[in-house]
Amino acid sequence: MKKYAMLLWFSMPFCYVYAQSLTVLDKQEVKPIADALVYTVDQTHQTFTDAKGQVNLSGFPTNTEVILQHPSYLTQRFLWKGENANVLLSAKSYSLDEVVVSGSRWEETQRDITNQVVKIKARDIAFDNPATTADVIANTGEVYVQKSQLGGGSPMLRGFSANSILLVIDGVRMNNAIYRSGNLQNSISVDANQLESAEVLFGPGSVLFGSDALGGVINFTTFQPRFSGEEKSVTEAHAFVRYASAYRERTAHVDFSFGRKKLAFATNLTYSSFGDLRTGQNRANKYGDFGLRNWTAVRFNGRDTMLANTNPHMMWGSGYDQFNIQQKVSYQPNKNLRLDYGLYYAQTGDVPRYDRLVELRNGMPRSAEWYYGKAPWLMHRLGLHLTKPIRAYDEAKIVLAYQHLEESRVNRNFDNFWRRTQTEEVEVLTSNFDFKKHLQKGWEVYYGGEWLINTVRSTASRENIETGVIDYAATRYPNGGSEVMSSSAYGQVVYKPNEQITWSAGARYNYYTLAASLTDTITFQFPFDEIGLNTQALTGSVGMVYNLDKWRLNTSLSSGYRAPNVDDIAKVFDSEPGTLIVPNDELGPEYSYSAEVGISRTFAERFTLTGNVYYTHVRDAIERRNFTYQGEDSVVFDGVLSRVTANVNAGNAYIFGFTLHALADVNEWLSLSASATYTEGKDRTNDIPLRHIPPFFGQAAAVFKAQGWRTELYTNFAGNKPLSGLPLEEQSKVGINYTEQGTLSWATLNLKTSYQAKPWLMVQLGVENIFDTFYHPFASGISAPGRNVILTLRATL
Repeated sequence: MKKYAMLLWFSMPFCYVYAQSLTVLDKQEVKPIADALVYTVDQTHQTFTDAKGQVNLSGFPTNTEVILQHPSYLTQRFLWKGENANVLLSAKSYSLDEVVVSGSRWEETQRDITNQVVKIKARDIAFDNPATTADVIANTGEVYVQKSQLGGGSPMLRGFSANSILLVIDGVRMNNAIYRSGNLQNSISVDANQLESAEVLFGPGSVLFGSDALGGVINFTTFQPRFSGEEKSVTEAHAFVRYASAYRERTAHVDFSFGRKKLAFATNLTYSSFGDLRTGQNRANKYGDFGLRNWTAVRFNGRDTMLANTNPHMMWGSGYDQFNIQQKVSYQPNKNLRLDYGLYYAQTGDVPRYDRLVELRNGMPRSAEWYYGKAPWLMHRLGLHLTKPIRAYDEAKIVLAYQHLEESRVNRNFDNFWRRTQTEEVEVLTSNFDFKKHLQKGWEVYYGGEWLINTVRSTASRENIETGVIDYAATRYPNGGSEVMSSSAYGQVVYKPNEQITWSAGARYNYYTLAASLTDTITFQFPFDEIGLNTQALTGSVGMVYNLDKWRLNTSLSSGYRAPNVDDIAKVFDSEPGTLIVPNDELGPEYSYSAEVGISRTFAERFTLTGNVYYTHVRDAIERRNFTYQGEDSVVFDGVLSRVTANVNAGNAYIFGFTLHALADVNEWLSLSASATYTEGKDRTNDIPLRHIPPFFGQAAAVFKAQGWRTELYTNFAGNKPLSGLPLEEQSKVGINYTEQGTLSWATLNLKTSYQAKPWLMVQLGVENIFDTFYHPFASGISAPGRNVILTLRATL
């Protein structure tokens, strides 16, 4: 009996502490908020919540008002009565204290970034339920995304697209030697469900990231393994299943993490199957029959046959599937050293090139088959993070990576026995070195370098589907092989004389070589058998941020640089019916010079207005123009008389644009937001509109939050773009990418909601395009989805 009395006596203090604790939770997810500041109004008592969102307030006077603050949440007052209590905080719509890495390649707060940056957090990605990572970017409402097929997604930033935008994942560039100037879909190789965050850095990013970052940088950060911080281990697992009706998507995902004090693992697996897309049936008369699939091509009894489609709103032959896996291992032997290994693998199944499958020639289908073959992408990444200061640096990061990817294009003309397959195999070795050094009060230096090498092997063949005979076919890229090497070094100085002002200036030197061997003399006989390029560039930037009370002003001047890759300089390809692209051994780099000014004003800590305006001058812009082959402006290719074109340095161009953004946290349960983007651009030398200039577009939303609930009602919209505002090569795509009037304006109404039914279960329901509106996004080769009902079940295991 005495033993139990003693146990009760010793447990009393712990019971007392528990009875006087406060737990701070996220209102939407009902999950703990760590590091929230809790203090009394007179500031005589203050403390922070722990990892479980709990704080002991036994020392606080009872029946007094306390204030709860966190950089990512709205401040809230609470009457402390000396008893156990829970407090729910609402997440802020916008915070300058948000940490980003795109501004300097190191973590820093958004208030110190001189360029426009949009950060997308994991919780918002999960709520949006995007089908692909391209949709993650599009859902910001500030980036226009083009799709040539359902398995597509090519972002457009400030008049640039494709290989003029740099994609980065965990510090490693994804852009390689065959990233094309036309729209591409490589962003979907990244699994949206593995992302801890995604950042869009607008404007030239060449100083920090090198070539290709003319329009900006899209930086993906995937989930990192978590250490336990103590001897015992911690485990966590999540899973979800999702169904979306507009393309019969079925997605399953599971992730698992295990961490000890020095060793941690994280595994992610996702599989998605997408059926054929169904477009909206509520069509405006101005569309006529545009975008309807009135027919389909099938092979029946050994013959290609054109059949009527009984459901013209169903885009037959657009579905595909995709698999992603990621494995990470982290080892931290001490607080100053961390080693990370990552295995990334993605593979799409056959992805139909939808815009090619709906082309007609003499009233009949042009293609019986046209698809991108299975596209595996493999990356091994090894990272070293040093945090023990020495004379050369305070922190250092070294990242080594190897990538291997394959691309193939398979096509067969209608009523033709020969199927052509072109295959590209690319290997990329990359090394990045980044250092940070604090010099003296207010001064910091960031510096480092990058070295990379790309090798490209291109093969092609054609097969007679009746006899099985294999024959020679022209390769897309030089079949003698191609190699690209790049080395660069950069430095950036940041000066903060006080809390209000941040100055930054930086420069990067880049040396670039390309060599390609043209051994094909059967299809074409070029006046050269090798293409070589040696070029170097010096880019720079300078910027300033001024934070004063509720005002923020940012301004920057920066230059960008992009060296031609193998796709630019050595490709032979029929880009659209009757048009052929040929190599140009005289192609050189292109440069951009951009000025940006941004201003924002916050009212009552809940309402923020932001505007960014920029002007970009492009020199030696790489654009596709009419060309000649052996003195001829047209040649017969694949049985079609085709106009000869090539990528050339078109001269000088300008791009101008602005973005407006408004955010309002009306109260703890209602937030409002709106954004709008306008862009214009023209090739001054030839008085021709630039290709990747989307129409005016934007988004507006209202978000409702209650305990365990989040509901968002929003609209996406875009203006029209007349055919006269497009370059000639785009005007030739009338009937597939554009109507006779060009791109028509559109708007959709959408609703999404999530409910944390149990601590371990979340239910999500969404309806996109509620009114089932038919619309066709700018430059896209496939119409947008119609009404799309999305149901998701998420579990924390």
